[in-house]
Amino acid sequence: MMKLTLVGKQSLIDRLDWMQTHNDARLTKALNRAAIIVQDAAKQNVARGHPENLRIGSGILRASLTHIVEPGAMRARVGTPLVYGPIHEFGGEIKPKNKPWLVFFVPSKWAQAQTRTNARGREVNRFTPNQIKQKGMGYWVRTKKVTIPKRPYLGPALESKRAEVRDAFEDVLRELIEGH
Repeated sequence: MMKLTLVGKQSLIDRLDWMQTHNDARLTKALNRAAIIVQDAAKQNVARGHPENLRIGSGILRASLTHIVEPGAMRARVGTPLVYGPIHEFGGEIKPKNKPWLVFFVPSKWAQAQTRTNARGREVNRFTPNQIKQKGMGYWVRTKKVTIPKRPYLGPALESKRAEVRDAFEDVLRELIEGH
């Protein structure tokens, strides 16, 4: 029969206790870092537009992208509170709820193409949406439904930053193990 003696047992127990008390805070730090990485990539995706025509209008979608870290659940969410965010990400059909028809105004391509340089030196639309409507630079549409194609910006952000997200967790786990 063989007898095994563990040398440094108390230091191992101390180390495991230290890891347990610092675990949640460090994992929350990694979640936050990973969420910011994905959020920033999603903002870049929206800023660049999407090959299937996710055009930049007011910039509100990009500005609304945010993240929430839920430490207790060890979960982070990246997204937008805007009601039209999911329809761009996943696509779908829009149908009228309280009326028989959807009715909306579509600006002419000419009106959309008219630009000017603002005080900050950025090129912006020359006409506001209200000016375009008032001047009749477009047309009204009446339809039973509108199909919006998928124009994802969140999924590709996560996919393109997968290695950086993994690195964020590896860095924190390394810190935990090494005791920094």
